[in-house]
Amino acid sequence: MKIKIKIRNAKEEDIANIANLYVYSWKKAFSKFLLQATINKLNVFEKENFFRQMIENNEGNILIAENLKNQEICGYIIYKNISKMSIEIISFYISPLYIQNNIGSELLNHLILYCNENYINNIVLWTFLNNKDSIKFYKGLGFYETGLQRQSSIELGQIEVQYILKKYNIYP
Repeated sequence: MKIKIKIRNAKEEDIANIANLYVYSWKKAFSKFLLQATINKLNVFEKENFFRQMIENNEGNILIAENLKNQEICGYIIYKNISKMSIEIISFYISPLYIQNNIGSELLNHLILYCNENYINNIVLWTFLNNKDSIKFYKGLGFYETGLQRQSSIELGQIEVQYILKKYNIYP
């Protein structure tokens, strides 16, 4: 059964739930290839503070998908502007309970609408080279690998690859 969701900007009262979902998602997604010591460093309280400061200092934004029936946060996209023409997705996660409901597509479509309204041409993101599930998800949404790679600041020895979405670029 398809659930009804609302896509909206996060509010102050959402921050704790987003931080919890963020830490949970990292532990679930990255425990397959990151060291346990790296995973154990994740801290909900620190993430709450980081998200509050990010929003207060206008350094980024958080879109959430909210289940209208129970007001539960189903997923989120955390992003920031990196230039006049590009935004970077910092984190993009859909709760496993909602994975089959096209919430990722709906969140991304909302972000694309924001980009179109603000003449932003590119959406970029970085993911771990060996994060096969996320890479499959991003490619399914239309992202493609740019060929750029970097050493991860999260864990020594991990390589991140850049993906970009340009398909909606309707501005010259």
